[in-house]
Amino acid sequence: MRRVRRILFNILTVLSLLLGAAIIWLWVRSYGRIDRFDYVSAPALYTANTACGHFDIELDNNAGYAMPEQGLTWTPWSGPQGAGDQRMVIATIGTRFPRRTHFLGFTWGPPRGSQYVITGRFWSLLLAASVLPGWRLASYGYKRRLIRRRMDSGSCVVCGYDLRATRDRCPECGAVSAKK
Repeated sequence: MRRVRRILFNILTVLSLLLGAAIIWLWVRSYGRIDRFDYVSAPALYTANTACGHFDIELDNNAGYAMPEQGLTWTPWSGPQGAGDQRMVIATIGTRFPRRTHFLGFTWGPPRGSQYVITGRFWSLLLAASVLPGWRLASYGYKRRLIRRRMDSGSCVVCGYDLRATRDRCPECGAVSAKK
């Protein structure tokens, strides 16, 4: 069971690193282009917009509206309407929704009609995606320091038992001495 948890933790860490790389790519790209991703699954429309380091994610339950084509579409915008114009649009989303909540770069609030919007900055997404790899890196460094400290003090690397009397094998856990 412990091995399965470790493998699952490693897989989630790799996925989190890949997500972080995708966030960095979108973040850098958002300063030069405006991207819009739409996913239609009747009766709902999911939209993600990126511009100037900002993003917004919208959920709109368009039960009575004419729905565009089903599936995922990507619209890269460029031209006279620069990323600065879209940034203004993303920044004013908060004025359409009263009683917005702000936390760590994210903004959300109660829905207005059938639309629910979450806005934020890419640094907040990157921070969220880097928690698991950061935890993994910190625990790896802690384990290396613990093993080094136990080896230097003459203790068992596995359980920490004092091996000054028995240098070959740990009487507590049965592990072979690291120095041997």
